[in-house]
Amino acid sequence: MQDSAAVVLFNSNFSKIGEEKSATQQAWYTRTLDSLNRDPGIRYIIVGCHHAPYTNSNIVDPSEEVQKGYVPAYINTSKAVLFLSGHSHHLEVFTMHGKQFMVIGGGGGLGQPYKKAEKKAFTDLLDETQKPRYFYLEVDRHGDSLQVTARGFTMQAFGVYKDFPVAVIAL
Repeated sequence: MQDSAAVVLFNSNFSKIGEEKSATQQAWYTRTLDSLNRDPGIRYIIVGCHHAPYTNSNIVDPSEEVQKGYVPAYINTSKAVLFLSGHSHHLEVFTMHGKQFMVIGGGGGLGQPYKKAEKKAFTDLLDETQKPRYFYLEVDRHGDSLQVTARGFTMQAFGVYKDFPVAVIAL
């Protein structure tokens, strides 16, 4: 029975690791996704890095390097179902190219403003007024789907933890 999850993380600090290591890492990433996709023991793949390929942050830009170098392999891997990133200190959820992307930078950094509505390049599936300020994610398997929940608190209810359902991803 196919029942295992794989988590594939890569270093998106490209300027720090240099061109040669970046190229080696990108080749490894593509091979790894392909291998996991063909592995009958793997049911789904979660990908993660620091820099968000998509964000509506007014402080940090979406990473074009991640968009160009890593998103295509994720999109073209049928078992890849969730792309997690940070850098932007928000909780954002996007469906791009038919796949789920989440920015999960709410672990304790200073709050960052969002772009004004008319300047947002991406449609966030979560209502900004209903998002936790500080949070962590729980990913639970329920049958043929993943339930993704942010567990945290808002500044209005500081220290009062509650669950914020984020997404259900069908496998």
